[in-house]
Amino acid sequence: YIIMIVINVYINNYHYDINETEQFAALQYGNNGDLVQTTVLNEKALYNDLHDQGEAAIKGEFVWNINKSNELNFGGSLKTTGFRQSIYLGGDSTRYDIQGNGWNTPDDIYVGDKSSQLEYDIEYFKNLKSYLFVNNKTKFFDGRLILNLGLRYDYFTYSGKGNLSPRISASFSLFPGITNINFAYGEYYQTHNFSLYNDKYKLGINQHLDNTHARHFVIGLDQILSEGLKLTLEMYSKKYFDIPVSEDFIHFNDRTFRSVKYLNIGRKYCYGIDLLIQQKLVKDIFGTLAYSRMWSKYDDPRIGMEGNLYPSEYEYPNVFTLIFGKRFANLRDKLDKSAFYIKYPSYLLPFSNDMEISVRWRYASGRAFTPKTFVTNEQHYEGEIKWSKGNWVSVNDINSARYPDYHRLDIAFSSRYNFSKWSLTVFLSIENIYNRKNIARYRYKSSGKIENVYQFSFLPVAGVEIRF
Repeated sequence: YIIMIVINVYINNYHYDINETEQFAALQYGNNGDLVQTTVLNEKALYNDLHDQGEAAIKGEFVWNINKSNELNFGGSLKTTGFRQSIYLGGDSTRYDIQGNGWNTPDDIYVGDKSSQLEYDIEYFKNLKSYLFVNNKTKFFDGRLILNLGLRYDYFTYSGKGNLSPRISASFSLFPGITNINFAYGEYYQTHNFSLYNDKYKLGINQHLDNTHARHFVIGLDQILSEGLKLTLEMYSKKYFDIPVSEDFIHFNDRTFRSVKYLNIGRKYCYGIDLLIQQKLVKDIFGTLAYSRMWSKYDDPRIGMEGNLYPSEYEYPNVFTLIFGKRFANLRDKLDKSAFYIKYPSYLLPFSNDMEISVRWRYASGRAFTPKTFVTNEQHYEGEIKWSKGNWVSVNDINSARYPDYHRLDIAFSSRYNFSKWSLTVFLSIENIYNRKNIARYRYKSSGKIENVYQFSFLPVAGVEIRF
């Protein structure tokens, strides 16, 4: 009998200070349509978030090797959190021309949100997160089949919600050391951020939200192709339940509707295939080929849209990554023995006896987003100076458009010089070597114009690392 006990105690603290301002500016454009001058007329605080969050926890895990075929693993954790947050929300005024018959008519509706200061103070030891788990690992057929049966219970005192979640996994060695078939099933529950449990009116209407629930199924294959070369193929299906959804979102057809309440009615479905072929550095070559095909959809909970599905904002249908690298051993010694017209020019570059060069190319389908259209029957009071020309309003078809596909090529080089008691490494990398203009998002201006916001373009990075 072998018993192992592991006990961990940890304390984490986080500090956030987020400030977002809104500028009201006059824009001047040139003859070719380019922005040539911006004059800020007024600026006001739109959103300020200052908060500190910390957690202290103790957790223990016990492993009992009953015999060669059975292992029992059980344990638990007790965690307390301190959360103090101060949020400022800037006021906003909106008006709606309901009948489309012009402004300053009796049917116009004005909706105003005053600026507000929200204070949350959750003290240590007043609320606790805890869990207990047990897992039994059993080997059958001389270890060719490994079966794990587990059970976990979570409880959060602030929301008063507790959940019991079973998990099962199995791995069968079809050809020992060469081919494995894997399967996993599990139920998972997750609490929300503290801010989601609260509301700016301090009514407590969100305190008892249910935990989000996920159900996972995974089946996979591990195959050794040759020395250091491995293929992994997995198929998965994941369903998510009880996702909090804002009541504002549900009443999407009523632009004047306001609510701070969340409802556990969201559902999400995610399934796909992952392929990974990996060559480890056995001699002097290494590389990875990874491909993922994914589908991720939400149930539409909006009034009048029930039964429809729309893509998740994290759905990237195709993701492909190719990495190839080579290690050069004793290159400096080989160059020193070569002809003079090769040897001496080579000193201009940092060639050493321990060098590595690699390239990486990555491609991803464009991320889904909801297009916006500019309407003139809804206006905001900008900068507390004047009413805007209109407002950008999301279309009803959520995530019905996609940004352009993403791809880039990176190259990396490193050269290491080893001495008796220390080493020096010179490295150079160039990201997005062909300077692809990958769009991160679109910026919708109150003037009715749309601007592209790009991700990093061509970016060289060089450095030196010294280790003693």
